[in-house]
Amino acid sequence: MSLIEGTVLDNRYRVLRPLGEGGMGTAYLVEDQRLHRQCVAKASALRDTVHRAQFEQEAHMLAALSHPNLPEVYDYFFDDRCPYLVMQYIEGATLDRLKGGRSAPFEVDLVLRWADDLLDALVYLHGQDPPIIHRDVKPSNVCIAPGDKAVLLDFGIARRLSDTGTRTGAQAQSCFYSPIEQYPAETIGSYDALQQYLRQLREEGIHTGPYSDVYSLGATLYFALTLIEPPDACFRKIEEGLRPVRKLNPDVPDFLAQALERALAIDPRDRCQTAVEFAQLLHSQRIEVEAAPRRLRRRRPRPLPTGSVSALGQELIYIPAGEFLMGVDNKHPGDDPGLKEACRPQHPVVLGPYCIGRCPVTNADYQTFIEDNPDHPVPYSPMRYAQRYNWDRRTRTHPRGLEDHPVVLVTWADALAYCGWLSEVSGYRCRLPTEAEWEKAACWDPATGQARRYPWGDEFNEKRCNVDAHGALRLESSPVGTYSPAGDSPYGLVDMAGNVWEWTGSLYRPYPYDAGDGREDLDAEGERVVRGGAYDEGPLLARCAWRNGVRPGLKLANVGFRVVCDAGYNVPESQHVT
Repeated sequence: MSLIEGTVLDNRYRVLRPLGEGGMGTAYLVEDQRLHRQCVAKASALRDTVHRAQFEQEAHMLAALSHPNLPEVYDYFFDDRCPYLVMQYIEGATLDRLKGGRSAPFEVDLVLRWADDLLDALVYLHGQDPPIIHRDVKPSNVCIAPGDKAVLLDFGIARRLSDTGTRTGAQAQSCFYSPIEQYPAETIGSYDALQQYLRQLREEGIHTGPYSDVYSLGATLYFALTLIEPPDACFRKIEEGLRPVRKLNPDVPDFLAQALERALAIDPRDRCQTAVEFAQLLHSQRIEVEAAPRRLRRRRPRPLPTGSVSALGQELIYIPAGEFLMGVDNKHPGDDPGLKEACRPQHPVVLGPYCIGRCPVTNADYQTFIEDNPDHPVPYSPMRYAQRYNWDRRTRTHPRGLEDHPVVLVTWADALAYCGWLSEVSGYRCRLPTEAEWEKAACWDPATGQARRYPWGDEFNEKRCNVDAHGALRLESSPVGTYSPAGDSPYGLVDMAGNVWEWTGSLYRPYPYDAGDGREDLDAEGERVVRGGAYDEGPLLARCAWRNGVRPGLKLANVGFRVVCDAGYNVPESQHVT
């Protein structure tokens, strides 16, 4: 039975909400009322006396671990005979949930970064004395935290390795991701040949080991690169083969396809035997390419996406076509009279579908552009207010420690150049958003059919955005997503209020908005619209409807941008939108 919100466990942990349920237990987001922090309390499904001692032993084992790609274990306790493990709460989304709404696999470069993180964690686990085998690596146990860091979750069936194989205890497998040696022969059913094969492995002393985690990680990477779950290991043994990853995703390089093929070998003896070996297999064929300066491969244009996509690691959220209300109503009694006339009147605007960056472009994102375009100037200004955000013009690198902050000190032309380059390397038709596209993504709530004043609602809340709420001259940007999810827009975009202003493609002209009146002409002269407010501006300017005009050649320490790409209609939209 699931616990209800408000339940207090062990006189300390107050249940906030369930996080998920699996074969080995249920996880809850809880508040530690003693230390005033959010944690994860996982209730184990094993409640008998035999497994209690095993649970305590494994809790002590996990509490001794410390690694940046593993959650920290804080505590354990028993409540009504149910064992609970209390762990660090990792902000982010699991890999299986990130798949939702995507129409294309994750970018190869991004998947390789995740692979590095997860292999680091496995190398650490396997390097314990005796080694710890995770035994449940799969997309739902991989959390992508801010900064695209991959964290390996859920030690519900982790096990120490002894001389004769993993210790006895809970038996569990995850369909599609567990290797064949993890299945007990008695669970196979009527497949005699498969039962015989499994018994043969046992007789030869082959149990679960580091190579088992290698298989599961390989299956997880296969999923990330194709958005398709690989066939279960048992079915692959008796009847169903594995479709080559390059057949499903031609962007996967040969070395990665070959590494996955070896990691996903059915027979444990044919795989990389350790995570170290798998990591070396991946790195040995990447090192020469990464060591030498090179231009990123230009790719052919892709079909217009009909769902959220990733462009060189940047998540672009799909915004469906339709009408929304832009601006503010002159006659609305609750409207803020401080909004200037340029934000009025409120009027309907019909937009086609598009994908817009979940986050502003960061310094790390822009660094890739700079490295691929050695003649393009780096963000720099001689003004005193810009010193914190200036790039090093000699090394052409971003300010130290600000890699996850929005890039600033970029002109409108710089932002256009970045979008053009991203189009070439991603295959998507990337550009700056129109100010109408920006406002819809920031404020329009499709569930209610109404526009919000701020991305999260109609009332200002300084805990949901980085603005100068008290005139205290807060003069620093913050890492993108710092105020997520509390400050997110209805579509899940971050930093649409505060942090930095964002360039749009639109000329600063009076309302009503009309895309056909020349305001979207990229060759026309005049101020361009910036949206969203900034860290050194007040709450009024962070309103979704507020708009300013800025000369396109200025490099300002509080102006950045986010990217849009053209998108196609999905079937329901094509039936209802003309």
